[in-house]
Amino acid sequence: MPSPFSRRAFARFMGRVGIDSPLTDQREVVLTHLTRMSPGYLCAAGIATDTGEHIRLVGDSRNIPRHYLLGGSNPVKPGDTVSFRGRPAESSGPHVEDFQIDLDSISKTGSKSTAELKELLTGVAVIDFESVFGPDFEKVTERTGGLPPTRGATSLGYVKIEGDVEIRVWRDGSERWKIRLEFQLGGSVWSPPLNDYRVWLSDHQTPNERRINAARNALARANTVVASIGVTRAYAVPDLGKWHWLQINNLYTFKT
Repeated sequence: MPSPFSRRAFARFMGRVGIDSPLTDQREVVLTHLTRMSPGYLCAAGIATDTGEHIRLVGDSRNIPRHYLLGGSNPVKPGDTVSFRGRPAESSGPHVEDFQIDLDSISKTGSKSTAELKELLTGVAVIDFESVFGPDFEKVTERTGGLPPTRGATSLGYVKIEGDVEIRVWRDGSERWKIRLEFQLGGSVWSPPLNDYRVWLSDHQTPNERRINAARNALARANTVVASIGVTRAYAVPDLGKWHWLQINNLYTFKT
């Protein structure tokens, strides 16, 4: 992957792109991160088709209303190519990928084949979190980790997972549903939240049992598993402090 200090970050640094610049920079990405957020909203990001850098689509309220991506007769999905107009957004580390867009300019322009998507993702996937986020990444609890506030090289990346992978679903003490992906990486067991929009119903609160079962079956058959990963905006958890928390954005399974 290219350096997180991308050409748009360099332009901001040199003063050529400001937060009041018009939303006219035409870009296109392969969508590889499509993540449930608060009800009605998604986080969308992908790999730029021209430079290979990560771009996160940012709307007026940061996240993208679902209907711009999933509404109508031609909804997008991971692996689709999407074009849009915008400008680099004002952001701080590790979320260096933010790109303010004109929501009405979003257009689906194509779709990668399974073979093309596998080639793209396996070409950028690594085998440990530090290779994605940098040396500031830490294991915060037994099963998950994150970055200290404003630290880290980037907020998006990919890991290749080998060995057993399980999707675990349960209700917590407040009766909220939890979905986590459990796997081993770098000699440790991990179980971060699985926020792939496909395993949640459209309310973003209820597990999609049919999709979860399909994902479990795909995992059982797959010989290549890649997860697109990210870290949240920083927030505090009682007794653990404030972190950019690790999450699984999308799960990809391939059988050759």
